[in-house]
Amino acid sequence: MTALKMKVTIDEKPVSFSAIHSAELERTIAVASDLLQLIESDTELSHKVAPQLKSMHKLLEEKDASLEDLKNALVSLKLDTGTENMLALLLPETNWMSQKYNASNEKEIHYNLSQTTIEIEGLSAQQFGQFFAHQKASEDDNAIRGILIANPDHYVSTNTNPDGSGDQELIETMGMYEKPMRYILHTTTDKKDFPAPRLENYPIVLCVIGTDSQTGNYSGITAFHQFKPTEKGFIASLNLYFSDKFPAQLVEQHKMHLAIEFSNWIKAAYDEQNK
Repeated sequence: MTALKMKVTIDEKPVSFSAIHSAELERTIAVASDLLQLIESDTELSHKVAPQLKSMHKLLEEKDASLEDLKNALVSLKLDTGTENMLALLLPETNWMSQKYNASNEKEIHYNLSQTTIEIEGLSAQQFGQFFAHQKASEDDNAIRGILIANPDHYVSTNTNPDGSGDQELIETMGMYEKPMRYILHTTTDKKDFPAPRLENYPIVLCVIGTDSQTGNYSGITAFHQFKPTEKGFIASLNLYFSDKFPAQLVEQHKMHLAIEFSNWIKAAYDEQNK
């Protein structure tokens, strides 16, 4: 079995996995604390998930709680709370973000780019692509858990069709900034939807358009990830194009968001391939 190696680059500078770990830990604690407050504001719901709340509180009080333990407890809390309850709890926040950053009235959208690059050895682009497609489309518990545990800022992942044949609907906080957004993700191969020219020598493209779930309008966010197979693995150029309505801080901080989630997904794909 070939060992997995990853090199993460942001703004042409290498990013250590210690820095990624620290950022993920900080966000996990912040999201868990916020979610506990939301759930505990609903008496009936807090009774329903009382054991999960207790477990989460206990871990947050421990100074030496591991990131893995915190992540697993947070994902279990989200899943056991249930999709409909999570949607209801987060509705005021997702509505607020929808109203603040709606891009539908822009005649011409100008974008700012959030980009992270990961060089991978020990896993092929095809292997990762198959794993990632299943994660995004499937409605089985393991796939949904895989989406949520990849990044603490992922709150809900579901599909517009129960059989998994529709588009992914996601609630997440973009760029570790302000509040969660709720949108539907539609994958497209239509070049007119591409927010920028393709990179040379990157034959694999994943273009995903975000539609605001509340309004049905374009969210002002398009993912334009591109992948280049190499002799030992592949290079992932991860690109999020944000309408310039979004603040520069969100765009900048989303680079680490990408580093967190894709390094986790790549590791999960590698483990799946070699189990």
